[in-house]
Amino acid sequence: PGAPVVITATASDCCGNSSTTSFEVTVADLVPPVVVAETTRTVSLTTDGTAKIFAESFDDGSHDGCGPIGFSVKRMDNGSPCTSVYTSAENFDNANFTDKVFFCCADTDPVMVQFRVCDDADMNGITGSFGDNCNTAMVEVVVQDKLAPVIVCPPNTEISCVDLAGIDLTDTDLLDGLFGAAQGAGTCDVEITQVAVGNENCGAGVIFRNFTATN
Repeated sequence: PGAPVVITATASDCCGNSSTTSFEVTVADLVPPVVVAETTRTVSLTTDGTAKIFAESFDDGSHDGCGPIGFSVKRMDNGSPCTSVYTSAENFDNANFTDKVFFCCADTDPVMVQFRVCDDADMNGITGSFGDNCNTAMVEVVVQDKLAPVIVCPPNTEISCVDLAGIDLTDTDLLDGLFGAAQGAGTCDVEITQVAVGNENCGAGVIFRNFTATN
């Protein structure tokens, strides 16, 4: 494609007379690639609560009749929920077509991304530049956090029966203040809950505080 091709035609009769004419034909690739993409893809967040998928990961056999193809991807929501998370990320851009797309803990619902496949119709060695043909498909990305949070409980504590008097075992703030609070950490936000039960009898016994960390 691109450079004109000169076609020369010659007509001759039986007496040996002939005439010649020439014309140019320019070949152009006007057909975009055929996009074959995954309909759904799942990505797991890493320990820092972020994830990225490279554009070629969405491909499932896209092809073009005239030559090489290139892949790019962008988020339909421009990635606004994750912009603040990736302020220092290299080449972070969820709003334009690039070679990768980013996700974070804020993506609690499936995210729609636009997967683009381009050819090199203008023969400049770059797929997706002006003059190339492109085709797109929509892919749903499900973001998962498969890493369970960790939790550290306060140490065991001994108290007198006098200090035990009047303690409401359903008052978690009071229990945290008297005996210490549990600490939790995880990929995304962690919520710590606790349930306290006691078997105190005649001033002796044990209070069990059961902590749960949920992200």
